[in-house]
Amino acid sequence: GLGLSDFSTGDSAPLLWLPGCTLAYDTRCQLVARATARLLAAAGAEVMIAGKREISSGELARRCGEDGLFEMMVEENAALLAETVRAGALRFTPSPSRRIAFHDPCYLGRHHGLLEPPREILRALPGATLVELPEHGAESRCCGGGGGRMWFEPAKPAGAKMSERRVRQAAEVGADVLATACPWCLIQFEDAVKTAGLEGRLRVADVTEIAAEVLKK
Repeated sequence: GLGLSDFSTGDSAPLLWLPGCTLAYDTRCQLVARATARLLAAAGAEVMIAGKREISSGELARRCGEDGLFEMMVEENAALLAETVRAGALRFTPSPSRRIAFHDPCYLGRHHGLLEPPREILRALPGATLVELPEHGAESRCCGGGGGRMWFEPAKPAGAKMSERRVRQAAEVGADVLATACPWCLIQFEDAVKTAGLEGRLRVADVTEIAAEVLKK
């Protein structure tokens, strides 16, 4: 119901978007996929999805040591939403003031060095004030779900979970919203907000969701 073309049914478009299996199957992360689709449409981008022909990127298989499986499944996809914001293709409506802390996902930040683009997007949103977490950028903490650990139940350490420590940091710097750009981080932090007793005080959201909410109709 999003009006996207589907390559698997014979449609065509200049851009191919691969949301990935986490955005496709996890009910919370499906909201991120829908927000992204709205932003692409608002920017005038003609986008198609691969539909039933899309396969997993193989990222999890690689991180868990299945290099052969990863090589069979690998797909490439790239998108720079920050360039769209700079070009003025996206216009936003006035919004209440809020303090947003951005958590740098491991792969986006440390692996790929994309530290400024998501911050540029957040700064462009009306009413948004960007606040930094104690450890951010290239020195950011992991959410605790990387390397396949999201699907494991580790022995309880002496201290709090990594995800709980992170959401508490966001609360300590006075953030109303903890933003990220990774579906795993999103899931980890939403659970951590509940277990850390921060429900109603701290919201967790993807950058695309925050931007889509203030799109000019």
